[in-house]
Amino acid sequence: MPFQFARFLYLADGMFKILVIEDNKDLRELFAILLKQNSFKFFSASTKEELLKELRVGKPDLILLDLDFAFIYDHIHNICREIMPHIKEFRTPIIFLSTDKKKLANCYEIVPDATIEKPFDIKVVMEKIRGVITRQGPQESNS
Repeated sequence: MPFQFARFLYLADGMFKILVIEDNKDLRELFAILLKQNSFKFFSASTKEELLKELRVGKPDLILLDLDFAFIYDHIHNICREIMPHIKEFRTPIIFLSTDKKKLANCYEIVPDATIEKPFDIKVVMEKIRGVITRQGPQESNS
């Protein structure tokens, strides 16, 4: 029980930072509302340059990566190479999002902690996020 209570306090304080890498403005806004309503700190990237800046400055506790973004802006392997050092150094969990089941099945250099197929149900998204957080457990702040 103490672990669950500590994790609850960790999340309730809004200390858990989630980076959403999504090129679709409407989906970024949806994630902003959804995550803020659930006491998460939300920040986003819609370009490769923003992604690299947010990894350095924001130091997220969880990354939601739209694989369609990765294919549009750069080859997925290049994006993976860019974010891999952060994932390894901070043990940052990652959730892949995609409209294409084949992209979700082929995990490339990074093995995701979860995958979400678009279009998605908001409840499923929150369940996946909470599931990854529960497995990860509270950690020291990356700030």
